[in-house]
Amino acid sequence: MWEKSKIHGNGVLTTEKISKGEKIMVFGGELVSREKAFSGKYKSQSIWMIDANHFQALPETDTADSLDEYLNHSCDANAWLDDEVTLIAKRDIKSGEEITLDQGTWNVEYSAYTDNKEFCACGAANCRQELTKDDWKLQQVQELNKGHFHPMIQKMIDSKQTRNQMIFDSRGNELVGTLYKAVGEERAALLILAGGANIPHVEGWYPDLLQALSEKGVTGFAFDFAGVGQSDGALHETSLSTRTEDARNALALLRQNTAAKKIYVMGISMGGPIAISVAVDFETDGLVLLVPAAYSLEARTKSFGPEFTAEIRRPGSWENSPEFDNIARYEGKVFLAFGTKDEVVPRGIYERYKEIVHSKGEVFEFESTGHKFMKETDPVSAKAREDLSNRLATFLTS
Repeated sequence: MWEKSKIHGNGVLTTEKISKGEKIMVFGGELVSREKAFSGKYKSQSIWMIDANHFQALPETDTADSLDEYLNHSCDANAWLDDEVTLIAKRDIKSGEEITLDQGTWNVEYSAYTDNKEFCACGAANCRQELTKDDWKLQQVQELNKGHFHPMIQKMIDSKQTRNQMIFDSRGNELVGTLYKAVGEERAALLILAGGANIPHVEGWYPDLLQALSEKGVTGFAFDFAGVGQSDGALHETSLSTRTEDARNALALLRQNTAAKKIYVMGISMGGPIAISVAVDFETDGLVLLVPAAYSLEARTKSFGPEFTAEIRRPGSWENSPEFDNIARYEGKVFLAFGTKDEVVPRGIYERYKEIVHSKGEVFEFESTGHKFMKETDPVSAKAREDLSNRLATFLTS
């Protein structure tokens, strides 16, 4: 039942003893999108996160009382989460005692606690005084609630524990990357080579993909080529050839930091030809090509700039690309994926790759997606990314 709380406003009080581990309540409501949840049509106190894009909430038209709306925080809570919606007793709870939940176990974006600058009034000996949406990062919170965080926050905690920044030398430049160690049994290792959009490896789709793969037992490494992101160097002084050398050094670093028996290289767009060269030269176990480009031999040594652009735009310049011969003689398994509406890479390139890969690997064509579906926000692209992530995990760990 709910009554006046000694902590704040009204609270949820027990009418009988609750034993440790016993289920107390399951949060309910309509499953809605983020946009709909915060549209003003739902009770603000009932909005509960399921994942980054989905929430449960009670509509304003629902006049019935819901106990979870009166659930207060305590820095020494007597209840905690068993999954994203189930609240269980952290210890034995006496009859008449208020049920509390540490907001650090579920709050990752709700800043109301800090907006009003009010101090915590839980009265616990270990009270943190001021509450924030970043309390889940505190060591004391993680130790007190180990194994009982909202699943979305638990993934963020696991990510921080398994993610390490790596700095290595390549051609006199310090290059910056991030290593995502496999969670549990290490089943494979993957080097990711980015495309020509020059998006830093800590942005876009890369972190989500690497985290998802790490949870499937894949150690992953992504880095910024020279002149990109946090890495040293000037972009106009680099080329496909220098990037290939950077990739070789990155692969050597990955090998030093993994015990996985299977090593894969993945190239995206411009990173495709580089991945092929590295995979062939270092005899990796597998090769992943996402929306891969193909370039003439002349393009490989031209610095990125007007001359390079002119060469790759020369009609038919890709037709005698060394990538096709290299992948044909590659002995590892291959994963090829592209969108059916790619507006950047000529369809002829995909057809050449497809013809070769069919006999030695897997080919996936994502309907109605373009070259940049890995970063677009439309539903079709989002679904393609999810499908791609699952297919990749299977390919890498089978």
